[in-house]
Amino acid sequence: MDTVFILLTTRIDALLNTIKSRCRLVSLIENKVAYDSSLGELISPVLTSLEGKDGAGKALAVCDEVKAVFSTLRKKAQTEIDALSEEFKIDEDDPAQRKKLKEKIVVMAEGRYKLYREQVLSLVEVWMSQNFMICSGVKVAQLSHGDLISPTWSLTVAETEKCLNDLAILRKDLTGNVNEDLALENFFLQICQK
Repeated sequence: MDTVFILLTTRIDALLNTIKSRCRLVSLIENKVAYDSSLGELISPVLTSLEGKDGAGKALAVCDEVKAVFSTLRKKAQTEIDALSEEFKIDEDDPAQRKKLKEKIVVMAEGRYKLYREQVLSLVEVWMSQNFMICSGVKVAQLSHGDLISPTWSLTVAETEKCLNDLAILRKDLTGNVNEDLALENFFLQICQK
């Protein structure tokens, strides 16, 4: 076969599963995304400590650190929305208005948190994609985020590609009704299997 089709997207979650299952996912080298530096500082050391095949103990330890990052982001989102909610004017004597405002605050805080969580997952994808590219022979100097790699990554190209597929499953699980903690544990256990 002498033909290669290249499908570019910035929203892989918008593609049908039948299309994604027939594609090899590769992030472009020029794909440099500007991340909130505080977010990078939270997650980067956690990710770069992984080598692949680290074992269940390391997987659960890293998972706990990521859960702590998510907890911090959830609190940050709630604080930001609480600050915004002070601007809403309601009649203090109207219980229906108070209830509606509380529900709106909950929905807004959850939405803000999911935005932050997606940014973390995007960083995880960049980390995993760059490890994949290094396994495939790309030099660190050619990577867009050369600081976001695992220097002692031990997985093969095929194993790293499976990890990228596991990340796609994690994203799908987190948009569905799968428990966030269980989805994260499953993902990191898959990466760290010996």
